[in-house]
Amino acid sequence: MHCRLKADPRTENIPVLILTARTGEDSMNQGLNLGADDFMMKPFSVAELRTRVASKLKISEIRKESNRREILRVQAERDNQTKDLFLASLSHELRTPIAPVLLLIEDMIMDDVTPVMHKEKLRMMTNNVQIEIQLIDDLLDITKMNRNRTMIQMQRVNMYELVNHSIFNLAKNSAERKQMIKFECENKEIFTIADPVRIQQVFWNLIGNAIKFSSEGSAIIVKLYSIEASIFVSVRDMCDGLSRSNIDKMFLPFEQGIGRSHRLGLCKSFAVMHGGDLMVKSEGAGQGCTFTLRLPLTDTESTSPKAPSTTKQLDPSVWRVLLVEDDKMTMMVMERILRQRLGFSNLRTADSVKQALKVAQEFDFNLLISDIGLPDGTGHDIIQDLKRTKQPFQAIAVTAYGMEEDIQKCKKSGFDVHLTKPTNITQLREAVCGLALKS
Repeated sequence: MHCRLKADPRTENIPVLILTARTGEDSMNQGLNLGADDFMMKPFSVAELRTRVASKLKISEIRKESNRREILRVQAERDNQTKDLFLASLSHELRTPIAPVLLLIEDMIMDDVTPVMHKEKLRMMTNNVQIEIQLIDDLLDITKMNRNRTMIQMQRVNMYELVNHSIFNLAKNSAERKQMIKFECENKEIFTIADPVRIQQVFWNLIGNAIKFSSEGSAIIVKLYSIEASIFVSVRDMCDGLSRSNIDKMFLPFEQGIGRSHRLGLCKSFAVMHGGDLMVKSEGAGQGCTFTLRLPLTDTESTSPKAPSTTKQLDPSVWRVLLVEDDKMTMMVMERILRQRLGFSNLRTADSVKQALKVAQEFDFNLLISDIGLPDGTGHDIIQDLKRTKQPFQAIAVTAYGMEEDIQKCKKSGFDVHLTKPTNITQLREAVCGLALKS
């Protein structure tokens, strides 16, 4: 009887207590082996029976709670996987139509026949599209932060150069609001080990927020200094100031009610990942805010070899390019950029896995530039097939799939470089120059 109870999922957690007059260890072992939770020999006292029943019911409840938590854990993991797939697909669908737009705008800005007035408008369009791209990246970053999956690429960086580059890129924004950014730094040789992309994101957000929330005509003060074993970068703005309660909520994700961006939560997470911190101070209403990033300081003298320079001039004549892209608009713009801006005259195109493999049989290429998502397969299928049958060649993946798993999968498949759409002309040029240095 109790065997059937334990075999049925509806009753498997009901405790089974055998009451028997049979004596001997064999009888007890037989009952327990068949699934009984306990074994009592007759005669027994009511008190003992009550105690054992209470104990088994308590154990049963603990077991049911454990099973419930395991079911919830499995469901949560399944939901997270579904969410990751959704975000990857969403990112891909949002990035794909943006890619040819940004490339075409950049091409028009570089064109000498485009009037200066039109170039200014095109730059404004570029800035707004890039804001949308940043929102996509923020969404993915927050998701990865919540699951502890954010990757950082550490290297030795000059903090002065990172801060100065951020100020330079945001100078136009401050000029439009008649603001002055004052950069105070006594030592231009302050180094740390960090991910330059992530730290640049922090500076862009801090300085960008200062520009956005400070009054027109005000001054924004950026300071870079070191104290003992730490580097500090402070950004002081002239906003309305913050109350104590708002300061406490400043770095919470999606906390928009205090007038600041959800990106500050990301910035603080990036700082902590680097062994530092991000702090905010305000004297109160009308007194502005000071955000301070703290990072570990490294020696100003480096004993590690410098990374190879990627400033080598591009020589398009040495490259025979196979371009694979299924989106017609992106294909048209990419081909135009590669031919006219980068000078790749020896170029063939394909819009599917089947066509790419067919072209590869007839065309002795040495550079593959391929999308990943294709109608009849993936770019991984192309490169894995060609790596088995073709002479050695270099490969660049240009794809709207930009999560860390996508980058690692591209490298594992055989791609030398992964570029996330929307890419730009400079990135394409530097990628090819980097391959030339390796070869």
